[in-house]
Order: sequence, then C-alpha cells, then structure tokens
Amino acid sequence: LYLNKDKVINEVHSHLQKNGINASVMWSIDELTNVGLLDVLPENATKLHAIEFLQNRLGYADNEVVFAGDSGNDMPVLASPIQSVVVHNASDEIKAMAQQLVAENGHPQSLYIAVDPGPLGMNGNYSAGVLQGVWHYIEGLRQQLEARDHS
Repeated sequence: LYLNKDKVINEVHSHLQKNGINASVMWSIDELTNVGLLDVLPENATKLHAIEFLQNRLGYADNEVVFAGDSGNDMPVLASPIQSVVVHNASDEIKAMAQQLVAENGHPQSLYIAVDPGPLGMNGNYSAGVLQGVWHYIEGLRQQLEARDHS
C-alpha cells in the first residue's frame, strides 16, 4: 500500500501546481487504523510556519521551544533547527527520515528520538516520549521530572 506513496505525493503536487495551487503535500499514517493519509495544506501553513510565527511573535529562540511529533505532517518541524522529539511509537520510516533530514540540514543535535526504556523509566510512546524530550532538552526541569511518580 505504501510502496507508491512518493509517486502519489509527486503526482498530486504536480497536478496542484499545474492548476495554480501552491500547496504542501505530505504523507502521514493514522496509527490507530493503519491508514495512509495524504495531507494537502496551503504552502505556508505547515506546523513549522505556525511555530515560527509564534516564536517571532513571542520572542522565543529555537532552543526555547520543544516540539514533538510522530507523522509525516510533522516533518517540516522535525527537520528544522527547532528542538524536536520523535516519539517512540512513530514508524521507523519517520524516525529515519527525520534523522536524515536534520543531518542534511546541518543540525542533528536538534532531534531527539524517544526510546523504550528511556529517561524517567518511561517507554517513550505518546506523552511519555514528549516528557523524555523535555528531559533531554531542558536540564533545568530534570530534577522536577525525576521527582514525579510516572507509574
């Protein structure tokens, strides 16, 4: 089912461009149903654009933000210099793609891949992965996170 996803993305993107529609076309997976999804968004309306807007508006630098994701529509942020977490339950394909893109973009230190078991004794899935990322990036919160009962 997913073998032709790149071809589908390219064909949809090409068709949209031929019709004067500037859009971002991204692949993601509905994890609960294991269904492939094709996200079509306005070209400048990705999650990265939203975060950059808020950073600019609120005055936050990349090292003052932590983003977490698990899907293709998160890739623009995961591949950016913004501190990001790929939660453990993300597909191996998403993890590999994110690692490849941050390396190609010259900031591999901006990506953390949650693990099982990981810091805080958590499995790294969903919100546990988010907490692992916060623990990884924000040393000032480690003691508070470690003091909590995470069972």
